[in-house]
Amino acid sequence: MSKNILLTSAGFEDDDGRPKYNIIKCFRKMLGKPFEDARVLFIPTAANFEEARKMLLVCRSELLHLGILPEHITDYELGAPLKEEDAMAYDVLYFAGGSTEYLLQRIKESGFELMIRKMLDAGKVYIGVSAGSIIATPNIAVPGDESTEGLGLIKAYIKVHCPEHRQLVSEEAIPTICLTDQQALAVTEDGYILLED
Repeated sequence: MSKNILLTSAGFEDDDGRPKYNIIKCFRKMLGKPFEDARVLFIPTAANFEEARKMLLVCRSELLHLGILPEHITDYELGAPLKEEDAMAYDVLYFAGGSTEYLLQRIKESGFELMIRKMLDAGKVYIGVSAGSIIATPNIAVPGDESTEGLGLIKAYIKVHCPEHRQLVSEEAIPTICLTDQQALAVTEDGYILLED
């Protein structure tokens, strides 16, 4: 099982800009170094429509508010050349939200899935926001449908932006975890941890 995976519905701050302390604390622990020393490979690919593009600014500002230096955040558009040795210089893979289907399609077309796995095997941190969280599951739509097969980094399905009263649906052999915008799922060496702020 992969570890150092942090899947959020809506990032590190609430709509009023207040930090989500439990989620941030978990990220800091996974990172194992001060935020100002961290290097982030920022993947905006899912933001292929206007509203999602606006959210990219929010995602980036949240990283800056954590103390990550602007010069340590590198935008990477899937399909652009990226050598393995260059990828390994980053501590964090950050997948922003937007179109889940488009993001997964671009990952598969570009062959970037192999790089994701290599980076996770090397102890890098995977951060997902919305669509970036959903792609980590076994399937983004219908279980068993090969055309919507996800990355399978976790053994659960994720729903994001869920109403407050929905927590966990486990009617299937593989559970479905419904995350509100104040929650995240952390996958660590201790297993799965549901975080809430």
